[in-house]
Amino acid sequence: MLIMAALSSFTWMPVLIEDRAQMTFDVADCLYSEMMWMISNTVVNIIQSLLYLFTYFIIIFSFSMFEWKRYFPIMFGWCVLQFFVFTVPMVFNNYLVNRVTLMKGLEWVLFLSPAAWAVEQVVCDLYGQEFGTEFGDLDCSKGRTATAFA
Repeated sequence: MLIMAALSSFTWMPVLIEDRAQMTFDVADCLYSEMMWMISNTVVNIIQSLLYLFTYFIIIFSFSMFEWKRYFPIMFGWCVLQFFVFTVPMVFNNYLVNRVTLMKGLEWVLFLSPAAWAVEQVVCDLYGQEFGTEFGDLDCSKGRTATAFA
């Protein structure tokens, strides 16, 4: 039941698409910049996600019958750390967001994502250098791909 509640957030996808379209119109009318919309939207989404995580964790932890004072801060701290460590690599994974579609100034995020490196290596090994140029000049040299370990 809790998993179903967590997955119910996918019903918000049409609303997100409409918000993005509205933002495009507002930016065209010079009401605010695209960067300010992204920053405010990111802050609101992080706060909302952490609130959901806290609620979900309280329910699950109360079923576990662990000691609250002893285990709760440690386990909740690891859950919050896991939230931030796994969210960034899954969004910036060179598949959803790659070097061509990434905003200027955020190129460094792809270097932190293990998933981005994995996708880059798979593309280079399967298709070679000629395909890599379509995805932002991937470096498919032998030292940078999975063939370096073969």
